Amino acid sequence: MVVVWDTVWYAMRKQELLHVHALLAAVEQFCETTLDTEVDTETYERLRVRPNSIHASKRSHEDAVFALARALDESVTEPSASESVESTTELTAD
Repeated sequence: MVVVWDTVWYAMRKQELLHVHALLAAVEQFCETTLDTEVDTETYERLRVRPNSIHASKRSHEDAVFALARALDESVTEPSASESVESTTELTAD
């Protein structure tokens, strides 16, 4: 599966990569504002490449997309068993 993704990734144009970058940035904002989930974007921030950095190289955007995707992946976790029990108790109490 990795080979297939690599093939798609290298075939992606810079404009498409900028679009993916912008979508991931929107997901990050959604997670932090709506879901109140802290996303550790330290690595992403150090790269200093944003979706609107149109003069940055394609490689720089690739690095930024991977760093942001990794940060989002690490911040979204399944709730533990105790959290699930608490959520169920809250729902049944109403």
